Amino acid sequence: MIEITSNIINTKYNCHSKKPGNASLYFRGNHQTSDVFLSSTIQNNHKINNNNKINQYNILNLLSFKGKNAPSQETLDYIAKTRQEYFEKYNTEINSLDTFDLNKISDICNGIEVFKDWSSKDLFIATKNIDSILLSKGCSHQCSHCGACAGNKITHMDWDNFVDLANGIGELKNRLGFSPFRDPSFHTANAIYPFNDSDPIHYNVKDSKGIRHNIYDAAKLFYEKTGTKFIITTAGWGKNNDLSQNAAESFAKDPSCMSMLGISIHPFHSFIQRSLKYKKLAEFEKLKKGKDRSKEHEYLQKSQYWRNKYITRMQNVVSFIPKMNKDFDISSIILQYDNNAKKGSGLTKKDAEKLLEEILEIFPHKEREKIRVSLRAIAYLGRAEQYCKDSYNKDARFYTDFDSLRPDDIYRGVKTINTDGKILVCREGPGGLPTKYAELPVKLNFINPTHWRSNNSNYIIPLEKYYKAKNR
Repeated sequence: MIEITSNIINTKYNCHSKKPGNASLYFRGNHQTSDVFLSSTIQNNHKINNNNKINQYNILNLLSFKGKNAPSQETLDYIAKTRQEYFEKYNTEINSLDTFDLNKISDICNGIEVFKDWSSKDLFIATKNIDSILLSKGCSHQCSHCGACAGNKITHMDWDNFVDLANGIGELKNRLGFSPFRDPSFHTANAIYPFNDSDPIHYNVKDSKGIRHNIYDAAKLFYEKTGTKFIITTAGWGKNNDLSQNAAESFAKDPSCMSMLGISIHPFHSFIQRSLKYKKLAEFEKLKKGKDRSKEHEYLQKSQYWRNKYITRMQNVVSFIPKMNKDFDISSIILQYDNNAKKGSGLTKKDAEKLLEEILEIFPHKEREKIRVSLRAIAYLGRAEQYCKDSYNKDARFYTDFDSLRPDDIYRGVKTINTDGKILVCREGPGGLPTKYAELPVKLNFINPTHWRSNNSNYIIPLEKYYKAKNR
């Protein structure tokens, strides 16, 4: 029997986009959004002696670097001493930049090209509450309820830039003993989203040698370098999309670099929307009494074609849940619907459940038992505003007055690394719902320029406000 839970909550974005909060809201059961963080010192097999103290030799060895562009020995000694004292006092390790005096590690990024000219305060602001590194922008699904208003122009992060970023974060992890590009106080903990308004499973890029890479390649590399896993949520892919299909097969065999898997199923996908459109046209033709109704059958056929196309696609996608390595048990179907939809709209809870039942009907009973389903009412954000009848709520959901942005908003705001290396901060409106993004006046030093194709431009935070945020 399929396990179903009902969570009518406001999610940050609809469709397959990222979700806030802990996993008790995201997935059924006790699976947390991230595992208890194992500090990188322990992960890298640094020994702890019988007196519960970190082996000083291993720390000093870890923090010993050569080269004139490396951090000063004074910086490395301070980090080692602070980590040792913190462990002796709390019997746990430092896993956040908050614990350090940033003025004493100002040269921590020295020699790491991707963080060229970054100070420790730049690093602190850019990684405070970071929750995503965007490998892609734009989405081919074009769902009608997309809270992120994803465009259909798709831009991927250059593979060599991504490798440089992963290596750079890995070097910082070696120097600090932890990766600052995951915030233990935030909901992603030792995991991070590789997407925002895109489907991560569609990531498809060539490196400088012409070799293609998919999202599994990116997740595996990032985990090996940084110890941080990817959170993957997808709204599906075509079975003939070899790169996406291969990525899914790789995750099924080795999900070690993935924190969780979510499969978003709903009647808002462009395929189902086309099916509903033709169904309405057929119904309109049927009402023509005594008139030509020759197109009714044609419309019904087209309606069924698009519904079957979606069902077949999602059957292939869902088939990967039972295939998952038995040690990986954090996967779920996220079934979405419009809580205010009227009967006959095709968007109600019953409509969504019927769609899911058609998708799952090909699976044997034993396989269906492994599939969890989380029911989710959509939040009326972005394109989903068309389904919201309350104009007050629609107006309140987007608060974009960046001129009133305070230094504390910059400090505490949710951070995102864009495909072009820019650091974005999310300004949240009433109820903690997301709005548009603003750019920090600091970015990654990518060797290969990535031109983000978009019709919208971000608000750029003035230097004066940024400096106040850094020195708060």
